[in-house]
Amino acid sequence: MLQLAGRVGLGVDVADLTGRVDLDSRKRSTLTIRQASWRLKNDETSYRLELRRSMSATVKGAVAVVRAKRDGSDYLVANNAAAADLIDPVHFADRDRDKTRLSLDWTPPETLSFQAMFEDSDDTYDGRALGPQAGEARFYSPDAAYTLADNWQLNLWASREETGIDQATVSGTNGTVVAAQTRQARLRNIGDGIGGGITGRLNEKLEVGAELQYEKDRNECQLVATVPATAVLPDIDTCHSRLRLFLQYALREQMGVRIDYVDDRFDTNDWTWTGWVYADGSSVLLPSDETGRFIGVSAYFNPR
Repeated sequence: MLQLAGRVGLGVDVADLTGRVDLDSRKRSTLTIRQASWRLKNDETSYRLELRRSMSATVKGAVAVVRAKRDGSDYLVANNAAAADLIDPVHFADRDRDKTRLSLDWTPPETLSFQAMFEDSDDTYDGRALGPQAGEARFYSPDAAYTLADNWQLNLWASREETGIDQATVSGTNGTVVAAQTRQARLRNIGDGIGGGITGRLNEKLEVGAELQYEKDRNECQLVATVPATAVLPDIDTCHSRLRLFLQYALREQMGVRIDYVDDRFDTNDWTWTGWVYADGSSVLLPSDETGRFIGVSAYFNPR
């Protein structure tokens, strides 16, 4: 890895400008039997430029841009089938990635702080006709912390993540139901999260806290192909919530006990394991909703 850094002045303010070059090389062993194309080596070079600046006494911001290029050695074709192998596996494929990240840190009074981040990434793939074609990712996240009193702190956060990839493949004929064709799979994942917590001291020895998180995740598979309605894959929605409570009591300055309680709830309509049977006849049972509760008691000791 090669890293270059410098400091430049912008008017009366001061900004930090950092340049960085990362080189990543991965080597693999050869598989005797290969179901799909195989690459013995991938190389990726990333160029990063980041500017950080204090815009006022209470506001700091940063912007970073990254350009990455990945390629590799010649492909070793699949050797267990007579048909020509034209698939470009996603972790082997040549890829160009452009990423931009914006961040903001605002601290108006001493008791309040606010941070926000936005990240945008786009991928393009070159090489074979089948396999990954393009990818994208977006991430948004604000969070804030507030001191209610000398011994109490409150924090809140939210996030949204959007990830997608377009892939091309060839489907074999299935009589008159599905005709042989080259089709596109547009895979999308959208995740939303929100949470908050509060911690504080009731007295010099007793500390308490609570934290609540909620996440919702959706997986979409959009097919660009000529298929009947029964062949369209339904979306998968998953919800996850967690409540955590704790109580910590100091027996001495360096020693104490702690009690934790966690309530974890999970709900999904994931259909991918329905009817699945392994070669030995076993299957997977995935309940649509699950609830777990945990109570723990522990002791701590912090030697000086």
